[in-house]
Amino acid sequence: MLFKRRRRPQTASAAPEPCTEPLDPALYGKLVDGDLPAGWLEFHRPFLNSRDELLLMLESETACAPDEGSARALHEQYVAEYEAYRVECDRRGECFVKYFADTHSGSDLPHREWLSAHPVD
Repeated sequence: MLFKRRRRPQTASAAPEPCTEPLDPALYGKLVDGDLPAGWLEFHRPFLNSRDELLLMLESETACAPDEGSARALHEQYVAEYEAYRVECDRRGECFVKYFADTHSGSDLPHREWLSAHPVD
């Protein structure tokens, strides 16, 4: 035989490749039909997770504060971090504002109510 018959390599049905296409710069920070653009959450996950985890940590520490003075300081710190996060999201654009509103809207109210119920002497 002059020519050998080539075998086609068999490919296993692999999982589809993850989308590695960068975000469209025209859509960066812009909502698409009222929703976050595809890939936005993954792209911004490091920033969002760090701020979300800080609020969760303060929430859990506030719940187990040993005395009223510690509780007051933790509630005040939670409200300050909440406001700083909200302002940073406002500065970064409408997608961040939507994420913050969907994820944290109203989570500061119990802390503000506690502070108003326990005024400083």
